[in-house]
Amino acid sequence: MMDDRLRLSGQLLDVTGIILVSIDDNELSNARAVLDDVFGHDALLCTFVWRRRISSSLAKLLVSTDHEYVLGYSPHKELVEILGDERDMAKFNQVDEQGNTYASMP
Repeated sequence: MMDDRLRLSGQLLDVTGIILVSIDDNELSNARAVLDDVFGHDALLCTFVWRRRISSSLAKLLVSTDHEYVLGYSPHKELVEILGDERDMAKFNQVDEQGNTYASMP
């Protein structure tokens, strides 16, 4: 069922469009496998963690479960650019051999 919906969404995406899927720990690997199958492994734009606003009752534990993952895919990833907040981007002041920027950790 999820396969069919994702395949349809891929057909409806504009060439500069992206699909963002929010998923918890339990289904992360399954969602990634389906999205890789539908869009291709190389279509992965980003994976980031989204923390829920309401803290859970498990917040006192050493391992937090108050987050989800967001997977971003685009069939035309060369046409898409994901930008961060300018204050965050200022931290990425190092440049590697390929010209990609990164932040060094203290």
